[in-house]
Amino acid sequence: MENFNLQNIAKIIKNDIVLISFLVIALLLAIVSGFALINSKPEIKGTPWQSIEPGKTTTDQIKKVLGDPQESSNSGQTLMYSKKDDKRQIAVDIQNNKATVIKEPVTHNEEGDLNSYIQKFGQPEKILYGPDETAAPGHFWGQRGILVFGNPISGIILEIWYFPPTDLRTFLSQHPELKPEPTQNRP
Repeated sequence: MENFNLQNIAKIIKNDIVLISFLVIALLLAIVSGFALINSKPEIKGTPWQSIEPGKTTTDQIKKVLGDPQESSNSGQTLMYSKKDDKRQIAVDIQNNKATVIKEPVTHNEEGDLNSYIQKFGQPEKILYGPDETAAPGHFWGQRGILVFGNPISGIILEIWYFPPTDLRTFLSQHPELKPEPTQNRP
């Protein structure tokens, strides 16, 4: 076996410069794509909702971007906006003059399917059950600030909630209508 000295190392580098260059480039691309995946935020495609950040955007800022709501409920604590010229409405829950949750109804594959969220974010932190119980449980990614109600078999998404990143206990205390276990009897 040859002794490794600076002269031998220089020969190796000179002979394999193309291979070493490709390895360095591949390593840099892997690092950059890893950071991009870690820092990616869920987004609502093609809508003005992208400029509304739950936990930060105020009621006045929402109205400046979206105009006056079509209706409001809970004494103005939920603002309702029509979605893409149809009858479905997106609800923006307000607390302390800031958006706390955006609840977007989804049909077909307009926001992808449940498996695409699992591929993007990994397994959910918890499965939560609401009005649609086991047909479309909520897949909770609290650290990402997203809850996706979808059917685990078909992958069809019914609704997506966007909220400030939080832990499960805090989220459940703010949304008592959701439970960590289904309340209906399973067939």
